[in-house]
Amino acid sequence: MTVIQLLVNSLTLGAIYALVALGLVLVFKSSDLVNFGAGDWVLAGAYIALALLTAGLPLYLVLILAPLGGALMGLVIDRAVFRRIMSASPWTFVVASLAVGGLLRELAVLRYQSNHFPFPPVLSRDPVEVLGVRITPQNLWVLGATVVVVAALLLFFRYTTYGRALEAVAQNRVGAQIVGINLSRALMVTWALAGAVSAVAAVLIAPSTDVSPEIGLLLVKGFVAAALGGLDSLEGAVMGGVAVAAIETFTQVYLNQAAVDVVVYGLLLVVMWVRPAGLLGRRVVRRV
Repeated sequence: MTVIQLLVNSLTLGAIYALVALGLVLVFKSSDLVNFGAGDWVLAGAYIALALLTAGLPLYLVLILAPLGGALMGLVIDRAVFRRIMSASPWTFVVASLAVGGLLRELAVLRYQSNHFPFPPVLSRDPVEVLGVRITPQNLWVLGATVVVVAALLLFFRYTTYGRALEAVAQNRVGAQIVGINLSRALMVTWALAGAVSAVAAVLIAPSTDVSPEIGLLLVKGFVAAALGGLDSLEGAVMGGVAVAAIETFTQVYLNQAAVDVVVYGLLLVVMWVRPAGLLGRRVVRRV
């Protein structure tokens, strides 16, 4: 297998990791908090899509309604849990995010057990050859959808009033409130977006992994990707996802499967040592 083919193979896996990382970055970029239950939000999005599919809805409608269901889930969780602890310590939020993730996971297991449910791909999985490189139309769909999601989020944060308001809340909540930003509404938008992005990630991931509780384990690699690229950088999430996938692919081919996680986590530690904010993260200078 050529180096170019390995890189192409890494892109789809990287897009999956990047989508999970985006859910983490989106929350951190908007609130300066880390959602440790983000993997279970993706899991919940997958089961929302599965429920819509088993209800008899066509796939194209599932792809539209699942992100809306994810956004609604985010609004409900914000209203029921996170808004009530908005003024609490960050550690309270850590515990709450873990509890919410665990609840979502256990509700899914209660309803569907630990079974694996196949999810139909949007396009064919039969590979086609382009310039000597083999890739499936389904993988191209995943890559294209990821590019659209990232571009939409970049435009939202850079060119909309709400996007800039969310970044202001993350940097200084008191200052944001002083200039008239509604903190509750800003965080509500954050959680709705996080839910929608998680559901998009789920419907893109599910054809490759099936719908099962194991989807939630993607949080680990998504967190590595986000930390590698920078927890406050959307571009960093994408770069981190592709980098982690490429490292895994090349390590598996040229070393062995057992060495994959050793190399990935070792590289992450090196990056954290050299640049704690991540490769594209914003450096924070503290005056003493």
